[in-house]
Amino acid sequence: MDDKIRYSLADRSGELRFEDFDIADAPQFASTAEAVRAHLVGRPLREVTPASVAPALDGAPPECRRAVLRAVREAREMFGHA
Repeated sequence: MDDKIRYSLADRSGELRFEDFDIADAPQFASTAEAVRAHLVGRPLREVTPASVAPALDGAPPECRRAVLRAVREAREMFGHA
């Protein structure tokens, strides 16, 4: 499932923000991807935490939930927001 998570970040505004988010090749998770995208896109990475994303994952299968939360944690760690 981790290999299906796709997102992009950019710092065009001077602050690193999510530009896109998707769960690729997984139409069964389209509504989850849409909910997470609505929460993430445009939001500064420093404001995004696993806890803030969790409500967007309500009803998502456990493997999907874990993969999205892991991606958020890894992005924060990679860019010094852990």
